[in-house]
Amino acid sequence: MRSFQNTRNRFSAGLRAPRAASRWAAVALFICLAAISSPAAASLSITQYAGLIDYTSLVYIMEKSDSYAWEHNVPNNISTYDETDYSEFGNFRFTSGTNPTTVQIRMRWCHNNAANPPDAAKLEVWEQQTGTWHNETGITIASTGCTTVRTRNVEGYINTASDLQNIKIRLLGYEVTNTATVISLNQLRIRANIGGTNYTYNAGSGISKNVLSLRVSDNVRTAYAADMLRTPYNEAVYQEFSDFGFTMPAGAEMGSTLITYEWMWDDLGTGTTMNGAKLEVWDQSSGTWNNSVLAIPAKLTDTTATVNAAAYANTADDINNIKFRFLGTAVLANSVGVRQDYVKIVAKRKILSSDIAVYAPGTMDFYPGSANQILYSFKVPDNDGVADTLTAIYVKNLGTAVNATDITNLRTCKDNDPIGTFGAEDTCRNMTWDAGNSRWYATGMTHAIP
Repeated sequence: MRSFQNTRNRFSAGLRAPRAASRWAAVALFICLAAISSPAAASLSITQYAGLIDYTSLVYIMEKSDSYAWEHNVPNNISTYDETDYSEFGNFRFTSGTNPTTVQIRMRWCHNNAANPPDAAKLEVWEQQTGTWHNETGITIASTGCTTVRTRNVEGYINTASDLQNIKIRLLGYEVTNTATVISLNQLRIRANIGGTNYTYNAGSGISKNVLSLRVSDNVRTAYAADMLRTPYNEAVYQEFSDFGFTMPAGAEMGSTLITYEWMWDDLGTGTTMNGAKLEVWDQSSGTWNNSVLAIPAKLTDTTATVNAAAYANTADDINNIKFRFLGTAVLANSVGVRQDYVKIVAKRKILSSDIAVYAPGTMDFYPGSANQILYSFKVPDNDGVADTLTAIYVKNLGTAVNATDITNLRTCKDNDPIGTFGAEDTCRNMTWDAGNSRWYATGMTHAIP
């Protein structure tokens, strides 16, 4: 079992000739219990990162050309578009049932690297009636300042009321080199002529699948801006983090659930100050949002908040569907910018028997005189770096060999070499036969589980 990486224990057996005329005896073993002494009660820790950010009421960012913009971190070290890495904008709020005659996308965008601009960037526009994303390429991106309005007419395929009501726009780009480049989208709106009248609406919401920057605390941040109320919180304006990708097995017994959220804020030149911030964490079991108030740092100062959500995110279903929102309030009812640098959730569950990787041969036949035969191999997983200790192993024989008669000895060995074979370098101890419970056991062990 060379693929095992953590602590492995092997069982070896010495057999003598069976009684009567039987030519050989069969031995089948399985693990009844592996006792683990651990300060964290032997659990598995699973860390996951956000796969989706939903910016609701994005209108506050996109409605005017100002100093704050949506920021899209361009994926690098690739030579073609990654269709799973994008920013998507919607909720343009067209409601008319009349087909448009012209539809024009109007935007202000730029990038932050004049010396090495992104190799490519495009928009993808959703057409409802055919279920198709249409590519719009060749739109010039300014290298400094998002001041020039860029336009693209799309009435060639956005030509029904349904198309306009359901229109969505995605932003994608790529960079061949290892250069970090950001595309800033300062303004995004759609102008449509309906019945001879021009109607213009801004993007009202957006989502991001561009969240790899949140996996490392490295000052590469996502950006969010909203007009925050003085008090109370505006529950319709939030930033939601979801799609963490947990796949906890049904019925798993959960332990701690910790959310790490590294962020800062900026007044965007308005002179206002944040006076309230919170995370709302979703509880799938009860269908409710749970509030956790955050301490507010000084302006443009990174701070890391840790929220323990174990009181309500405590079932496998809760963890598999976990998401949370950020909301804030300000002293003045003005725009406030919020940036995130590091977002993760660490959820722990107790170890299941299925987590122990086992080599289980079933019934094995041993001839008289056999010795040092590996019967069973398994590993005990670690506990998120916590110093666990394997203290005991109990084994039961379900074969035809008579315990303590045909089987003269069982040993358990901790594999100390990388080649996965039994040898003198392995740490072994004899197991003891317990006739009262019909099992073999080894106790007093102190095998560290890294």
